[in-house]
Amino acid sequence: MLKIKTGSMTISESRLRQYLHESEGWKRTLAFMMEENARQKDRMAEILQCLPDRGGLLETAEQFQNSFVSEDETIRLLRRDIAALDKMISKEILELGGPGQNIPARKKKIAAGIRDCIAEFSKLSFEFNNYLSDVL
Repeated sequence: MLKIKTGSMTISESRLRQYLHESEGWKRTLAFMMEENARQKDRMAEILQCLPDRGGLLETAEQFQNSFVSEDETIRLLRRDIAALDKMISKEILELGGPGQNIPARKKKIAAGIRDCIAEFSKLSFEFNNYLSDVL
């Protein structure tokens, strides 16, 4: 088995390839979340066109819109971080021990960010759909 030295750690090529596999899964998850976020924004626009403002509909719509935009930004930053991690991993695989960057720690940090983003996205989607069910 090929071993790659990074800093004070040795990472096997198979582990690096596992990191890339996880990265691909994260990218698919984030792509779904981006698409769903866009659909929710479109749905809010439809509701605002169809219903007159009653009971603070505009204020609530603005709050949801701000949350959707914030979620888009979080997803954008995570995608950027994943791309940087992929580049580091690919370089390590190709150069067999490149500049010795701490890939496992970065991967762990991104994984935590993905977990938090998924939780926040799920919560926001649930709240949005419940709100629409109550308003309609």
